[in-house]
Amino acid sequence: MSAMSDISRRTFLCTLWILSGSICLPEAARAAADAVRLRLGRTGVTLEVADTEIARRIGLMHRSTLEADHGMLFVFDRPAPRALWMKNTLIDLDAAFVDKRGRIIRIVTMRRATTDLHACDGPVSCIVEMNAGWFSAHGLYAGDVLEDLREESLARILDRST
Repeated sequence: MSAMSDISRRTFLCTLWILSGSICLPEAARAAADAVRLRLGRTGVTLEVADTEIARRIGLMHRSTLEADHGMLFVFDRPAPRALWMKNTLIDLDAAFVDKRGRIIRIVTMRRATTDLHACDGPVSCIVEMNAGWFSAHGLYAGDVLEDLREESLARILDRST
């Protein structure tokens, strides 16, 4: 193999890796890319922000672990009924469906690698996914208000992540 073809091959592979974006990035690099630090109840958490259609579709798929007090914040353009599933998700998760006032409408526990739909009929502005059992372990339930997830707070989060 000539030196030129070896360089071309390496350049091609590097370009392919860069263009593949978040799908091929290590989990830690993805988490650091668009993460915010917030308070949920009395606990500080780090949440990856999923504010695009692609980021929301990928979510926490293919993750083998999720650090304590880490999760994902799905932010939507407008409040509406929402649903999630766990296809290709390797860890059990809790999902809190939150309205524009920061009020938790519903919390569901979702089992890994299932295609069951977990829905909320209320107008959902965002969804927070954490390790299964996290919300009850931290004393958070439907009806509780999360100040850092009110509509005006979400607007600031979106301004930071763009």
